[in-house]
Amino acid sequence: MRRVLALFLISAAAVVTAPAIANAGGGTPADMDVDLVHTSEPLTFSARFTEDNTCVAGEFEAAMTANGNPVTPISATQNPADADEFLFVLPNATPPGELEIQLTCDAGEGTAFGSDQQEWAALAVTKIVAGPGPLEAAYTVHVACVSSEQDTARSAFDASDVAQDFDVDLHYVFAGGLHYVYTDHAVQCTITEPVNGGAASVSIVQPVVNLDDPDAFTATVTNTFPAAAPAVAAQPSFTG
Repeated sequence: MRRVLALFLISAAAVVTAPAIANAGGGTPADMDVDLVHTSEPLTFSARFTEDNTCVAGEFEAAMTANGNPVTPISATQNPADADEFLFVLPNATPPGELEIQLTCDAGEGTAFGSDQQEWAALAVTKIVAGPGPLEAAYTVHVACVSSEQDTARSAFDASDVAQDFDVDLHYVFAGGLHYVYTDHAVQCTITEPVNGGAASVSIVQPVVNLDDPDAFTATVTNTFPAAAPAVAAQPSFTG
């Protein structure tokens, strides 16, 4: 199990640049691993120099691309307990596929440079509320994922840093919305809704989804509430 990172934001020292820093600063090449950290939002990746004491706390530069396209992270942090480890939070809707991170860190005397790639898949689960659902309604969609046998056929998408089998609960408010599930290996996910807000019916399009490629997948959960019966105007009564 991955350890929980104690992270702090490097203020002006951390610079996220356009993806063109490939050892531009003349840093000493060093091995680095990029991993998916969470199976749920926010979309988070770690980058770690694998040889201890490569980096010191201080300035670093990072550049990243998703499928060859530049990505600007929401945040970039360095672990104060392990200066060789960095955490990057990306926009949740970043197109899945292959993420590449190039990283240059302060190595004390000079700099160190590393780069690595990580493949990941994303399951976008959309919640639709049809009809006059109560404003206080809350919904929980449960996504249970198990490692699929297709791993053996996809050597590029089978090295898992997150749990092989995992569950994610997605929480929605009365208006519905969109949430994501992420994986770094092939899984089969079963979608249910244990908390449906009192809906008259629930429809799940794609109740079982095979995330067998580093690609984008979708599912939709629709909760239907019947329309309120129209009010009947009181009729005057007449006496003869």
